[in-house]
Amino acid sequence: MVVAIVVVAIVAVLGGLVGLLVLRILARGENAHHRSRTAELSARDIPDYFDSTARFAVTATARVRTAPEDAFIALADGRHLESIPFVAGSTPIRARGQVGPVQVGEGRRIDTLVAALGERIVRAEPGRILVLTGTGVSIPMVLESFGERYTIDEIGDDLVDVSWTIAGTPRFIGFLPLRWAAPFLRPFLGFFLQRGLTRGSVEKVAG
Repeated sequence: MVVAIVVVAIVAVLGGLVGLLVLRILARGENAHHRSRTAELSARDIPDYFDSTARFAVTATARVRTAPEDAFIALADGRHLESIPFVAGSTPIRARGQVGPVQVGEGRRIDTLVAALGERIVRAEPGRILVLTGTGVSIPMVLESFGERYTIDEIGDDLVDVSWTIAGTPRFIGFLPLRWAAPFLRPFLGFFLQRGLTRGSVEKVAG
């Protein structure tokens, strides 16, 4: 009996390692983030998607001492994502010769331990709002759609409240009430947002 349990445990571990290796292979490559395309959201879809139609959504907030424009740049660069475990960060995908501030249509790639994701900006108001739609993911048949929304509210004296909403609809299990998980994930998301935006010269504001 003990031998059987050990054998099953070994097989499970080996299966997990093989699965992880497969995911890592799928996440590699210049176009890995578009290996499996997802439905893109238009600017008109955004309000309803985040508020109701996405099967999952969670919003976190952080108060940081910085100028609204600087917060916007940090969010667009994906600087806060690097504070999340197993996330390497994001890579801007700009049109050839494009310089200056981020623009609608500009893309970025997010690399994690097990997946690469593609996003595209659908709304950008520097210092105020940044909205991105998902464009693809390296793992086939996982996500139907996803997106991110950031809002920046200036309080005064280089003090801002930043709100970060992540929303998505998975394939196959989209019928589950996934929004119920939001209260459990919100504190962690808020922690990483705060941590990512308070690195360097951005000062954390005590609660």
